Amino acid sequence: MVHKYQITGMTCSSCEAKVKSALLMVDNVTHVEVSLQDHSTTITMDKHVPLKKLQKHWIQNIKSQHWNIMK
Repeated sequence: MVHKYQITGMTCSSCEAKVKSALLMVDNVTHVEVSLQDHSTTITMDKHVPLKKLQKHWIQNIKSQHWNIMK
């Protein structure tokens, strides 16, 4: 299954790489595409991962007050 989310606060290609790396660490996430231009991410999952779980992982691993993931 594939889901698209908005990412706020990304300003450079380094941000893209950090976001992608962090999201790939989430259980059941198999592929991540991040677009700085669109401020979005498309996440492919083996099993649905609720947005709340992604946000929790985000807070624990990205540790940036400037970025946020939302539907």
